[in-house]
Amino acid sequence: MTGIRRFRGFTFIELLIAAVITGLLIFGVFKVLLGARHAAGLAAAKGAAKDMTEVILKALERDISNSRATAVMAGSGGSQKPVVVRSFKQAGSDWTMLVPEGNSSKRITYRMDGKKLSRVDASGTTRLLCESVEDLRIADLSEGQIAAEVKIGLIPDGMKDPVIHHQRLLITIREAVEAALDPRWRNTNDVLTHY
Repeated sequence: MTGIRRFRGFTFIELLIAAVITGLLIFGVFKVLLGARHAAGLAAAKGAAKDMTEVILKALERDISNSRATAVMAGSGGSQKPVVVRSFKQAGSDWTMLVPEGNSSKRITYRMDGKKLSRVDASGTTRLLCESVEDLRIADLSEGQIAAEVKIGLIPDGMKDPVIHHQRLLITIREAVEAALDPRWRNTNDVLTHY
């Protein structure tokens, strides 16, 4: 018996198809890993921006809420009302206030220089709070309330655009609220005896 012996092997076309399928699988795995890395970088940048915002707002809240305020009686005769004079002032990109320290007060200044926010105390010590402040707005709402709004922008690794974290905080100046109270209305006995 003489027969033709056949060799089973892979043809060139079969090898090309296998290479294309393997390449597509590797490309798919690469894209998934790249997407996971991108998501992790984005989440890390968002978390870091939120943490920076919290540090800034906690420092602002502590200093502004404790800042000095005094009441001055304005008006004449029976129409006198207490008017609050606060130590918290804004001048350009600086916010300055007097904060109690023992029996005296110390001057604290928050200063924006480009995207850098610093806290300068009375001794001249400067503490950099953040280098990535996109926007800081501090607005008077009333004699005793301040609104602070912070935007922090961080650029995650491998990205061009920053991730922005935006947060607002309402701050009450304790001494301003106390000073604004009409002394005749401090307790119910005063109300009952005077009116």
